[in-house]
Amino acid sequence: MSLGLAVGSIVLSLYYKVPILLAWSIPGTALLVSLFPNLSLNEAVGAYIVAGFITLLIGISGGLDKILHHIPEGIASGMMAGILFDFGRGAFLASANSPLLAFAMLISFLFAKRFTPRYAIVWVLFSGLVVAFYLGLIQTKQVLTIYITEPIFIFPAFSVQAILNLAIPLVLLNLTGQFLPSMALAKTHKYAVSSRPIITTVSILSVLVAFFGGISIVLAAVTSALCMSKDCHDNPAKRYVGGVFDGVFYLVAAVLAKHPKKDKKTQNLSMLAKNL
Repeated sequence: MSLGLAVGSIVLSLYYKVPILLAWSIPGTALLVSLFPNLSLNEAVGAYIVAGFITLLIGISGGLDKILHHIPEGIASGMMAGILFDFGRGAFLASANSPLLAFAMLISFLFAKRFTPRYAIVWVLFSGLVVAFYLGLIQTKQVLTIYITEPIFIFPAFSVQAILNLAIPLVLLNLTGQFLPSMALAKTHKYAVSSRPIITTVSILSVLVAFFGGISIVLAAVTSALCMSKDCHDNPAKRYVGGVFDGVFYLVAAVLAKHPKKDKKTQNLSMLAKNL
């Protein structure tokens, strides 16, 4: 899964000189979890393959470009604001569990945004690690063990139930929640790039990783917003480097992904997690 994200992010960003960041479908993951255990792992893989081919046909048709042509910039910005608002709200909700940690990271972010906005996230990470270590939230007694990922091929099974309950809803969620806002965001930042080749490439990657239990690959809306902003680089022509390094970190995750322990009760989910 992460290998597909790495290849897509690096190749597309380098080719188009635009920060094109990929991610797995979070709504698709939530949808999948809600269907277990009534849906087998093989049926889930089959549904992901079908969803990938449907999205591929939509990408080849260029239908999304026609929709984007009629979306005003204000609407595109509003779509992105809605996604980011929910993302930011989640940070405040999580502060209930560890208010000191959340408060320290928030103060660090506000100061960094004022004086060194480009490195704000780095300062937030550093302050979070320091406070977490002080509170004893970081486990230092465990021995660090590194595993090399071994992809496992999974034979797909196709069923009407899986296609109707997973594949089709997944396509709709991905198009409206990921592809459309991400391409609208690129339009807002004056990046002239067609959605047809991008969606086509992403769909092909989705089909390939599906055979190894990978969840559908989509355009990353939130992280794309970060890399397309001036905080990434003052020159818009150089912001594509953010997409390249995003792919590099995915590549590291793909190689060093830890194998989860097998659990009979969560065998299907464990198999999927092993291939992320």
